[in-house]
Amino acid sequence: MNNLEGMTVNERLYTLNLMDDFDSLIGSGQREVAIQLLEKAQFSINQATETVDAIFNDPKMYGYQS
Repeated sequence: MNNLEGMTVNERLYTLNLMDDFDSLIGSGQREVAIQLLEKAQFSINQATETVDAIFNDPKMYGYQS
């Protein structure tokens, strides 16, 4: 696997070809699976949870429709 350290969420998802999967999970409200996907991108459970929760709390800020 590529060294993902220092990459943003989007950079990691793009590098791992998971961007569309993540967007679909967010769009369909699949919080737990989205967290698991971020764990695959080498984020800790805490980082993944905080990221997904932030998106769900303010989706427009992150480019998603509410």
